[in-house]
Parts: sequence; C-alpha cells; structure tokens
Amino acid sequence: MKIPKYVDKLIDRRAKLAALLAHTDRKLSEWLDKNNIDTQEEALDMYINPWGTADAVKRAIHRSGGER
Repeated sequence: MKIPKYVDKLIDRRAKLAALLAHTDRKLSEWLDKNNIDTQEEALDMYINPWGTADAVKRAIHRSGGER
C-alpha cells in the first residue's frame, strides 16, 4: 500500500515531536534530579494529561523552595 502524503507527514511529525519530547524530558529530569525534586508520579501522566502534569511538576518545584 502506498502511504498517503498526509499520513507520511503525520509519521514524520510524530517522530520529530517524540525526539523533542525525549530531549526536553531529559533536560528537565536532569535539573529536577540536581535539585532533589521528586516528580516520578507526575511524570508518568505526561502522555495522558500533559497540562495537568506540567502543573503538578511546577507545584513540586514550588513546594521544594525552588532552585538550590
């Protein structure tokens, strides 16, 4: 079966966004680890509830007192 152009673009976009997500998640995780901020529970939901997860991570940072 020939891949329709729009499906091919969707596949490429998904791959690009997944690579960007992996890179961004690694950088954020490094900062959180460096600052001893535990967000393991929050991180598991990032695919299901991305905005809720972002808010939960921000709350965890605020609770910790911010950057050390």
